[in-house]
Amino acid sequence: TTTTTTTDSVSSVCTGPLSVQLYLLLGASADRIAAFWALALETDGVRVRAVKHLPGLPRRQAHQLTPFEVGDEQWKDSVDQLSSQPVSAFLVQSDQLHFAWRASALHAAADVAAPTREVAAHQAAVIFHDHELQ
Repeated sequence: TTTTTTTDSVSSVCTGPLSVQLYLLLGASADRIAAFWALALETDGVRVRAVKHLPGLPRRQAHQLTPFEVGDEQWKDSVDQLSSQPVSAFLVQSDQLHFAWRASALHAAADVAAPTREVAAHQAAVIFHDHELQ
């Protein structure tokens, strides 16, 4: 008998039928990270697919993850913060019913959150590898 294991890819998770969002916590303490975990997990239909804690992002990645456009007044400060502070990244997946309600609370708790599903998919691919999905 042959056993086949199916592994999701970051791309398939982000383009599948469920909504996906990437949330970044900057310079977060252990208490703040634990609070974010609890917030993400306390509602049925929400699944944390990947988590990564980094000492800071390389500037190239920070350029791709900042919520500001090149030329915006806050762009340089945002890139500096993303590359100089510890970053905790959470890839969260949920069904449509829970996502709209949950997103507002998770957005408020995060320092950076992608504005659209498409941006979240791109940003998730910048931070996570397929084998890091849960």
